[in-house]
Amino acid sequence: MKKSVFAIMACTVVVAFAACGIDNTDGAVSSGGNELERIVERNMTEERDVSEIQEPSEEVAELNANVDDISTDKDINIVWSRTYYWAMGNDYVYVDSDGRIYSEGEMENPTWSPSGACEETYTGQQFAEEELKEFLSINIDDEDGQKEVLRKKGIRFGK
Repeated sequence: MKKSVFAIMACTVVVAFAACGIDNTDGAVSSGGNELERIVERNMTEERDVSEIQEPSEEVAELNANVDDISTDKDINIVWSRTYYWAMGNDYVYVDSDGRIYSEGEMENPTWSPSGACEETYTGQQFAEEELKEFLSINIDDEDGQKEVLRKKGIRFGK
């Protein structure tokens, strides 16, 4: 009974040290003639003070400082958006207040949902201020007129 309690305690200590991040070097398991009787031996070559483990390293501190320097993406203010339906899916077009054009298309895929206006869907195309005013003045129901202007800007439909 005492030997099994010792083995359980030894295993618990081993697991506890492993969870704390202490390196195990030269671990060995020896059997003293009986398979049920196991003695776990460990050589701990490096012991760390708890305060040493909890203090961030210089590298971590430097990375944390750089995170504060990263500017957040500015909010995209959508002033116009439209979904254009076609035989095999939909094309989604968004225009922000600066005239930047965002576009994404889908093939028939029922589990897909559009990302919206984001850096990944930015086409690299942009309306000049006058072009944007002209585009926004197109009748909301004039799909062909909208597509014509967007095609001139390099937007492809029905991918």
